[in-house]
Amino acid sequence: MSGNGILLDTNVLIYLSKGQIQASRLIKDGKEYFVSLITAMELLSYRFDSEDEETLVRQILSLFEVIEVTLPLSPLVTQLRRTQPLKLPDAIIAATAHYHDLTLITNDLRLLKIDKIRSHKPEGLHA
Repeated sequence: MSGNGILLDTNVLIYLSKGQIQASRLIKDGKEYFVSLITAMELLSYRFDSEDEETLVRQILSLFEVIEVTLPLSPLVTQLRRTQPLKLPDAIIAATAHYHDLTLITNDLRLLKIDKIRSHKPEGLHA
C-alpha cells in the first residue's frame, strides 16, 4: 500500500455509528481507508441496541476494504505483545497498520503510544 492509507480502529467506527464523529471530518479525499478483519469481527460481535443500529454498522463496514489477518503479521504481533500492554486484538490491529504502511486512526491511548506505527486520534470527536 502507498503509505497514504488509513486503518480505522474499532472505536472510531463505533463513534461514527453513534454520530460522535462526522464522516466528513473523518474521511479525507486522496486517502484509502481500511479496517482489519479483527475490527470487523469486534464490531459484528457487539450487542446492538436495535436492528437499525446493527444495519448501520454493517453499512459503515461495507464502505471499507477489510484487511485479513495473515501469517506475516505474527512476528510483529508477538513482539508487540511482549513489549506493550496490549490485548491480542489490539496487537493485531497495530501490526496490520505497520505491515501495510497505514496510519492508524484510534482513540486508544495504548495504541497511540506505540513507536512502530503511525497513529493519531480522530478529528472532530465529540463525546
